[in-house]
Amino acid sequence: GQVYCYYTSREANAPAGLPSPDYAESIDRLSRLLATPAEQQDYRRALSLNAILRQLDSGDSYLYTYASRSAAGGLRRKQLRFRYLESDRREIMFSRTDVTDAFEHEESYMAQLRQALQEAHRANELKSEFFGNVSHDMRTPLNAILGYARLARQTRDPAEAQNYLEKIDTAGNTLLTLINDTLDLQRMEHGTDELRHEPILCGKVLEDILVSVRPLMENRRIDFQVDARGVTAAAVLADPMALRKILLNLLSNAIKFTPEGGQITLTAAC
Repeated sequence: GQVYCYYTSREANAPAGLPSPDYAESIDRLSRLLATPAEQQDYRRALSLNAILRQLDSGDSYLYTYASRSAAGGLRRKQLRFRYLESDRREIMFSRTDVTDAFEHEESYMAQLRQALQEAHRANELKSEFFGNVSHDMRTPLNAILGYARLARQTRDPAEAQNYLEKIDTAGNTLLTLINDTLDLQRMEHGTDELRHEPILCGKVLEDILVSVRPLMENRRIDFQVDARGVTAAAVLADPMALRKILLNLLSNAIKFTPEGGQITLTAAC
C-alpha cells in the first residue's frame, strides 16, 4: 500500500521527495544522505517494508538509529520508531527524532566508564605487582630475624647474645620500614614511588643489608665476600629505604641462583 508521511513544525529540515506513493523509492532516495555505501545498504535493508513487518511481528514497536549528514555538513544521529496505528494492524505509523545530543552525552558517559574501568584494572595490576615485589623484599630480613633469634637462644655468652639482639633490631627495623612502605595505599594505588632524599652513610646502609643476608648465606654455605673499602666512610644524598630495597633484591637473587657451597662477592665503590 501507500506510505503517508507527516512532518511536524519541529521537523523543519524534512528531506525533500516525501510523501511519495513508492515507499521503497523514498527509502532509496533517503539512503543517499548517508556517508558510506555500507551504511546506505544497511539503511535500505533495515527499513524495507518486509524488515519492518518482521520486527513488528515480534514486538510492539521497532526502533532504528542511523547517522546522516545535515545541510550544514555535520553528522546528526536520527532515530526512527515504527508501530501499528490501530489494533487491526492495517496501518503503520513512524516518527523520526533527532537524538544527536543524547547520543553524544551517552558516548561521553561510556568513555568515562571505559576509562574508569581501565584505571581500575591498572590499579589491580599495580597492586599485584607491588605485593609480589614487597613479599620478596620482606622474606630476607624476616629470615635474618628468625636466624639470629635461634642463635641467641643457643649461645650462653652474654656478649654474643647481645650482638645477635642488635642484629635482630637492625633487621627488624628494615622489615618495619618495608611493611610501612607496603601499607602506603595511596602510593600503591597510583603506582608511584616518592623518593625521600637525605644524607646517609653508605657504610651504615651496607651494614644493615649485610645483617639481613648473612644468615641466608650461612645456611646455604655460600662463601660471601664483601669489598666495600671505598664507601665505608662515604656520605651521599639518597633515599635509604630505596637503596636498601635495591641491595636486598640483588643479594636475594644472588643467593637464589647461587648453588649451595658457591661464592658471592659484593663490591661497592663511589
